[in-house]
Amino acid sequence: MCLMAFALTAHPDRPLVLWANRDEFHERPAAPSDWWDAPIAGRVWGGRDLQAGGTWMALNTQFHLAALTNIRQVPAKPSVRSRGELVLSALSGTAFGELPLSDFAAFNLLRFEPDQDSPFGLCWRAQYVSADGQAMAVPDGLHSLSNARLNTPWPKSRQLHAALAAALSLGRNDAGPRAESDCVRTVTEEIPGHPTIGVDELTTAGFAALGDRRVHPDADLPQTGVPLEWERMLSACHIVSPAYGTRCSTVVQVDRAGRIHWHERTFNPVGDCISEVARSFPPDGRLDSDESSPDVT
Repeated sequence: MCLMAFALTAHPDRPLVLWANRDEFHERPAAPSDWWDAPIAGRVWGGRDLQAGGTWMALNTQFHLAALTNIRQVPAKPSVRSRGELVLSALSGTAFGELPLSDFAAFNLLRFEPDQDSPFGLCWRAQYVSADGQAMAVPDGLHSLSNARLNTPWPKSRQLHAALAAALSLGRNDAGPRAESDCVRTVTEEIPGHPTIGVDELTTAGFAALGDRRVHPDADLPQTGVPLEWERMLSACHIVSPAYGTRCSTVVQVDRAGRIHWHERTFNPVGDCISEVARSFPPDGRLDSDESSPDVT
């Protein structure tokens, strides 16, 4: 992925909401989300990089989810191994530190999992790891990530963060990071100003925000070393160009019952949606490719 915003245990009805765009060269072959047997990680649900065999975001059968963005570097550091392997490693249960990080170009890696200490998995936790080996537990609340470090305030990151906050009706009611003891109480009580968000309603808001193709003014753009023409193009949430652009948008939600809802749209070089996949997974703590129910295919 190259742009994400996520809400971690920040809403009483949605312990986890993740909106994400994957940006990539159109010539790189990829498959939409489905079940597949991945190296290291075993059976996973997610998109697949058909060139190197990894993935940018996937879910394993233990309800763990991992996602990755590249960090923009000019000149780019050569990558001996595909960064998609890092996502699979994160889902395999092995420690991040076991990987030779020097083999990979710069990256951001996020791993999400239900908090086993909270009743019914109504709290989720996340870990963030960067290419230099720095790791941190991500505090509850809203976060954004693009091709810089977590919560770097690039214009499109701020834009997507604000859109997610609005969709969840958080605004100034967002309490931000909370102690674990407060977490269960907060997510199981009805809170004034925090209406229940239907899956379809939140998904619609997510795709609208992820599909925004407006570029930001030159004065607001980061200076990452690429030409200004590219900086402008890359500033949009949804990038459209003949060679490089937003390949897919994904909305992931966990509802109060523990169900995981995964909705993905794939796009061609002119920005047309060419495939759509939506699937909901059961809330009993296990995922099975024969028992998951397709919503849209």
